[in-house]
Amino acid sequence: MEPQVYWTWSPYRFHARSRKSSSISEPGTVSWQSVAAEALHKDRVILAAQPNADDFRQWHAAGVRHVLNVRTPAEMERVRESGFDQAALLAELGMSYTQVPLGGDAYPMRQEPVTALRDLLERDDALVLVHCASTTRAAQVWAAHQVRDIGRAPTEVYRELEPIGLWPLPLEKLSGVPLEIEARR
Repeated sequence: MEPQVYWTWSPYRFHARSRKSSSISEPGTVSWQSVAAEALHKDRVILAAQPNADDFRQWHAAGVRHVLNVRTPAEMERVRESGFDQAALLAELGMSYTQVPLGGDAYPMRQEPVTALRDLLERDDALVLVHCASTTRAAQVWAAHQVRDIGRAPTEVYRELEPIGLWPLPLEKLSGVPLEIEARR
């Protein structure tokens, strides 16, 4: 079985990396493996790394009708260069597609992706897929929606993201001191 590949960010470029090794793939040699089994399901939202065509087809069959992509245009250009046209496939499947990039200086953390997620959830009762390269940014958008729009406690929300490595926080791991995150409203 081929190793799964995902894109990682550095201040200078995005790299294709294997989940089972740290080797960097050459551009255009990425073999998009399924991420469906590793996706995190949160009510009507699925949080995932970069899906492949079969993942999108599988999720469409399961009721996903909206896709929110928080990858940057440069990241998506690399995906297209690898031979996968995500936008075309989603149009073919009849799934709505929204891209609100997050990442780097050009696309800093801001509320627009959170608002986009809220709007997609309010559109109808369909499932919404939120994805980025590795699930991290997608999960941050979902967490912000839960805190801002639903009114949940930040610590409670982050604890639900433990399966993808967002909890415990690095400070908690390094210090050994249990932490709580507080929202000031």
